[in-house]
Amino acid sequence: AEAKVPVGQQFKYCILHEASNTYVWEEAGPMHSWPVFDEIQDFEAGAPPPGAHGGHGGHGHLSWPPDAAKPVPAAEKDARVLGAGTERRIPWTGAPCASKVKAPRSIFHAFHWPFGLVLERLPDIADLGFDAVQISPAQKSKHGHEWWARYQPQDYGKIEGLGSWEELKQLCTKARELKLRVIGDVVFNHMLVVGSCHEWRHAQKDPGKLKELQQRLVQQTPMQLEDFQWPWLEMSGDNWDNENRYEGWGSGEWSELRYCPRVVQLQQQHLQLLLDAGVSGIRFD
Repeated sequence: AEAKVPVGQQFKYCILHEASNTYVWEEAGPMHSWPVFDEIQDFEAGAPPPGAHGGHGGHGHLSWPPDAAKPVPAAEKDARVLGAGTERRIPWTGAPCASKVKAPRSIFHAFHWPFGLVLERLPDIADLGFDAVQISPAQKSKHGHEWWARYQPQDYGKIEGLGSWEELKQLCTKARELKLRVIGDVVFNHMLVVGSCHEWRHAQKDPGKLKELQQRLVQQTPMQLEDFQWPWLEMSGDNWDNENRYEGWGSGEWSELRYCPRVVQLQQQHLQLLLDAGVSGIRFD
């Protein structure tokens, strides 16, 4: 279902610089009021909302979010240029959620619990007054029993490690009977570590070593080489707190994913697996 944004809803923009694939939040500018057709039209690549004739005319509600932008020839689009590439403005607001389900007031974090254990303890969790239970990442991850291995995804297409998809579905079914919601945890920024920061740093001067590390990525995941961020950027020290905090390889070793259609599709498929099992909320790591 689509959320509806009332006329007058205030919002700001998340500005995407397409050439460098970096985001800037419109923090210092004034608030905008919804709808603003000229700005929506810029976002939607020249396609105004149905029935729009400019100004604020007559619309009590509009769909949120706007339709995805469609690529058009540069000559047909009045794009703002930031050096090389264009700037795309994405409206961001506290618009009401489309769901009529009341948000949980208290969430039990079943941190690193196998699905079977969560299922067993659901009655206790409900009796203690919790509204929801949050599970750890469900996808196939780096081999190991340590909690942090769960946060190194290996295959988004498989539910494995804490239990199977069928076990997750059984857990969600029982939770609904007890009026508990199940919150999933997803790790979409990066995938598993295949080499140390020292190895990656050395590989920047050794093409053979770089090729070896990159080969590990495609052998240990279903991803393609171009799905990851290149060139490698060590995110450590000051880079944790500057403009590189969204772009670098965490600690120089987290396999940073690139924003591209293939990565988005695989991650959306993972979300669908969770939703089909009965998960009704998502926590993004």
